[in-house]
Amino acid sequence: IFTARSVGYLIGSIVGGPLFDRFDGNKLLFVGLILTSIGISLIPIVKYLWLLAVISSFIGFTMGLLDTGGNVR
Repeated sequence: IFTARSVGYLIGSIVGGPLFDRFDGNKLLFVGLILTSIGISLIPIVKYLWLLAVISSFIGFTMGLLDTGGNVR
């Protein structure tokens, strides 16, 4: 689970740079915060380990996006 989150974070950090160059940063940060909160709220209701890994990777992706955008903005 921790590895999946870290891989998602790495991919989110890499993809975040070009996304912030192309789109409005404030709107992208807002979307990232909403998606992170949705992913975190799904964790308690997950019954399968593979689905937990996918959600954890998604949360890592959005957090990498948020960290990249927060440092740039």
